[in-house]
Amino acid sequence: MIVKVKWQKQRLDVELDQGEPPSTFKTQLWTLTGVPVERQKLMAPKVWKGMLKDDADFSKMTFKEGQVITMMGTAEVLQEPSEKVVFVEDLSSEQKASVGTSLPAGLRNLGNTCYMNAALQCFRKIPELRQSLAQFAAPPTGDPSHTLVTQVRSTYEQLDRSDSAIPPMMFWAALKQGFPQFGQTSDRGMPMQQDSEEFVSIFMSSLAQQLKFPPSGVWEGDAKTSLETLGGKSNLIEALFGIELEDTLVCEESEAEPAVTSKSSVTKLVCNIQGGAGSLVQVNHMNEGIKLGMEGSLEKHALSLNRNAIWKKTSKVKSLPRYLCVQFMRFYWKPTPDSQDHAGVKCKILKPVTIPMKFDIFEFCSTELQGVLKVARDKFGAQFDLAQETSGESDAQKPADAAATDAGGDTPMADADAASREDEEGEALQAALAMSMKTDNETSNAPEPTPTTAADATTAATAGVGLPADFQGEYELFALVTHKGRSADSGHYMSFVKADSYGPDDWLCFDDEDVQQCKTEHVQELKGGGDHDMQYLCFYRWTLSKKK
Repeated sequence: MIVKVKWQKQRLDVELDQGEPPSTFKTQLWTLTGVPVERQKLMAPKVWKGMLKDDADFSKMTFKEGQVITMMGTAEVLQEPSEKVVFVEDLSSEQKASVGTSLPAGLRNLGNTCYMNAALQCFRKIPELRQSLAQFAAPPTGDPSHTLVTQVRSTYEQLDRSDSAIPPMMFWAALKQGFPQFGQTSDRGMPMQQDSEEFVSIFMSSLAQQLKFPPSGVWEGDAKTSLETLGGKSNLIEALFGIELEDTLVCEESEAEPAVTSKSSVTKLVCNIQGGAGSLVQVNHMNEGIKLGMEGSLEKHALSLNRNAIWKKTSKVKSLPRYLCVQFMRFYWKPTPDSQDHAGVKCKILKPVTIPMKFDIFEFCSTELQGVLKVARDKFGAQFDLAQETSGESDAQKPADAAATDAGGDTPMADADAASREDEEGEALQAALAMSMKTDNETSNAPEPTPTTAADATTAATAGVGLPADFQGEYELFALVTHKGRSADSGHYMSFVKADSYGPDDWLCFDDEDVQQCKTEHVQELKGGGDHDMQYLCFYRWTLSKKK
């Protein structure tokens, strides 16, 4: 229903949903006029008496199309810029947020919306996403994903301008309207808790549908400096999070059955933590869980046996992204045949699993990808060793070598050996790169471009979209979503995000509207065990190794 709001000399047409509380309508007016909710005084004598109260029920009121509502209140006005010295205490909330003199703003819990708030704070840390949202200008299509992307951009902009928590009312309304499962309520009418991973999947899918790029694959505008090329990817999420896998099936019941190889793509790696007491596999570290998650078995027809047989499936990473999302499989469905409804319950695995602050993905990569990474890893290792040897060389040794050279004598045997080793290493790097450059469509007799030097090899191939040629396969943890409780449909979600501008050891804990600083040691304790907060979704970003 459209109502007419009179405010000062303005007449505004505003949509009013009688199924929503007055706070939602006031938030809309805040967005349109800049008048804070607490300053708004709304009057409509023919609909309610006096000033509109926050606990009023629109559904019990009688509105007519074009109903006139009068609003009183003054909008917040930013101070005019001046040359005078301005103290922090004199800054407005928006000014404090823009200059970083206060902690980032949190998101108010609108009723079991912590699953949404925690994930949004993690994605807010991704600069390429923020830049792409700023450029997003697609016309409305009625697609739920378009509304969701538009509202997340607006929510992030509000957070950037505020140093206190904001209510993400419009984003939540768009989420419920486009994806009704997130609008479920309990018997008492309260919003039900949802699974944060399910929200992340819907959120990433919506971003992928809307944040698309031209066929040329070039990142245009101000964001060009962050990601020069999309490598043939069609959308932002595929470019930033897309992981290409090489899946191999081997029949465990017949050696005569040939292996079957195929390709697949995902946006998350799974950390299987089932393990535990009585299991053949003990999972105590994230690497062990990922390895377990990339292996499995299935039943498939075997021609040599003329029947179904058990096949072992093994996956290897074929192409890497700039960002890695790792999901810890803490929730599982437990049948309850003896219960009255036989519906089963969603249970949680509480066992501790260590999360590394630095994650080396090399062991999970395919042979070809390892060949690409090995070029940079070997080159970096050689440079590191050379620097160590040079720094450890005594002053007495240096003149001796120099004297031999100045006298015009033969090159010392040690130098000759070193030169020989360098040639061999260069040939090995070239061979590794040549192997990594092969594709499934190439034959063994096809000529392959081989770099002439190891230096050329490092710039000839990269491990994935937007990754530098000297990337070695190492990622660093920069954000994570945690869960506290016994079930995904209950408990509480929070997020921890690295505070790069504060210091290398500083993090921010987002507990809905409450934002606190913490240290790396606190994040390392989020490994699980008991009923404390524990990791559920971990977000890693690419980084270059700084030491061997």
